[in-house]
Amino acid sequence: MKYMNEYKEENDNQEMEIETIKKDKATSETVSPLQTNSFHKFVASFLNNAFNNKSPENIEHVLDILYYLNEQDWEEHYSEIKEKFIDSLLDLNASSFNQTFLKLLGKTCIFSSFMNIEKFPKMVSKVILSNINEKNNNTIIKNSWVLANLCTNCHNFELFSLEENQELLLTSLSYCNSTKEKIVSNGYRALGYYISNHTDESLCKTLALSNPNSEKIKASLKDVYNKPFTKCSVKVILLSFEF
Repeated sequence: MKYMNEYKEENDNQEMEIETIKKDKATSETVSPLQTNSFHKFVASFLNNAFNNKSPENIEHVLDILYYLNEQDWEEHYSEIKEKFIDSLLDLNASSFNQTFLKLLGKTCIFSSFMNIEKFPKMVSKVILSNINEKNNNTIIKNSWVLANLCTNCHNFELFSLEENQELLLTSLSYCNSTKEKIVSNGYRALGYYISNHTDESLCKTLALSNPNSEKIKASLKDVYNKPFTKCSVKVILLSFEF
């Protein structure tokens, strides 16, 4: 019994030492708020200079860094960069690194702090529509992802004109009819949320608008409705429209 008690006491002491080491290590690895703020100030300064200088090489690195920011980071540390980013959307889309840009744009579409800025979804729409004739498959995939994220997180499509709404709908339908699975999946997600996030009144106005796009939309809706779903991950059930 004596040896058992001594062994138990020694074992308890070892466990206490291990716990103390763990606590000390955790304390030593904790980053203070001051260190965090200093880091963000340094990064924000670098990003500001890169945007001001508009060097293509630097801007591409900037976009890579911005992609890894979460919504809280944007709001607390990068509000000035956020304004410059939004104001530069069309220029960035026209750059040689537009795929890097579209990846970032698609992510920012999920942040309500971006979507609540009225000009942001409008600018995103312009970017998407400017890429509808793009031939590069990777760019098309990323553009369809941006469209799907826009439609998923936009709860006020009345921001757009009826013509713009038609173009967004037509683009969603064209992606639904793609031969590429990723594009099809994004197309159906865009279409499903486009319909569900519209009021019945605004959707009817969009469909009833008489212009060259109207007939294209009607034909595309019928094609999509009749399309077999054997090789794509469809997340929505398309409603049956009567024309």
